[in-house]
Amino acid sequence: MNCMRLLTLLALVSPLAVVAALPAQTVPPTTVPAPVVEAPLLGKVVVIGSELSLGAGWAAEVGATVSLADVVEQGVLAPHQAVVQHLDTLAGRDVLADLERQARLTKEHKPTLVVALDSLALVTYDAGEAAPERFDRALRALKGIGAPLVLGDLPDWRTLATRSERGWLQASKLPSVAMQANLTARLTAFAADTKDVVLAPVARLWSHLERDEPLRLRGNLWGRAWLPDLAGADRQVLRLDGGIALWLLAADALVTQRRDVPAAALVWDARELRRRVYESRAKERAAQAQLELDQQRGPQRPPPPPPPSPEELRRLKREKQERDGSGGRE
Repeated sequence: MNCMRLLTLLALVSPLAVVAALPAQTVPPTTVPAPVVEAPLLGKVVVIGSELSLGAGWAAEVGATVSLADVVEQGVLAPHQAVVQHLDTLAGRDVLADLERQARLTKEHKPTLVVALDSLALVTYDAGEAAPERFDRALRALKGIGAPLVLGDLPDWRTLATRSERGWLQASKLPSVAMQANLTARLTAFAADTKDVVLAPVARLWSHLERDEPLRLRGNLWGRAWLPDLAGADRQVLRLDGGIALWLLAADALVTQRRDVPAAALVWDARELRRRVYESRAKERAAQAQLELDQQRGPQRPPPPPPPSPEELRRLKREKQERDGSGGRE
C-alpha cells in the first residue's frame, strides 16, 4: 500500500490522523522581542558632579567626549529620556559654588532621579576647618532639588595621596581622620532623615585600588591584572572602566535599596556597557576622522582650466598681432 492510499484511508477515519502522518517540518524560530521593563524612577535622570564624573581623560579611550552621564545613559534599559548632565572641572573652581548652581539647574528639569557620586567628596577638599559648613551647604543644595538622590559616600584618599605625590590629590588638603569621621556621620544622618536618598558605596572602589585587591561586582571581576584599567598608575584618576565600575556600584545600591527599580532595567555586564558607550560615539569619531583628514590635505586648489579651443587660439593670435601692429598679416 503506497503512501497516498494510506493517507486517503486515514482521512476517512480522522482528519487529525492525516496531520500526524505527514512528515515533520522544521519551523524557523520566532524572534521574541525582549520585554520592556518599566522603571519610572529612571525616566528622567540628571547626573551632576565634578572631576571624577566629568571623565576628561576618557575621550582618549573612546575617540570622543564621554562622561559619567553617557555611562548612565547606556546603562539604563528601561524607557527613559536622554540623561542630562551638569558637570564641572575641578581645576581653578569652587566645587561648592558649582554644586549649588548645578542643583538649581537640575531642579528646573524636574528629574525623577539625580545621581551625584563625587560632589560631596570634593566639596570638602582643601576646606580645612570650614569643611563641615561647606558640607552642610552642599547637602541643603541637594535636598532642595526635591528629587530622589543617589549620593556617593566619602572615600578616604589619604593613603593614595601620600603614595603618589604627583597626583591631583594632596594629602595636606584632605580632611583629617577626625574630620572625615565627622563628615561621614553627617552624611549618614542626612540619608536617614531625608526621604529617597540612596548612599552608593563608591569608597569601595578606591579601597580596592589602594590595596590592589580584585573587585567583584554583579558578575564582573576586575582582577589585579585588570586594576590598571580602572584607574591610572597613581590610582587617583579614573579611566572609563573605572567610571563604569563607579556607576555599577551606585546602580547596585539603587536596586538593593529601592523596590521600584528592577535589576532587569539596567545593564550589569561591564564589557557590554563599555561596548555600548563606545558605539554611541561612532558618529563623533567619524566626524573627527574626516576633520583630521581635511586638515592633512590642506586648502583644496581649484582644478586647472581646460585648454583653449582652436577658435580661442585664433582669436588670441589676432589680438596679439593687432597689439604688435602687424595689421593682421600672417
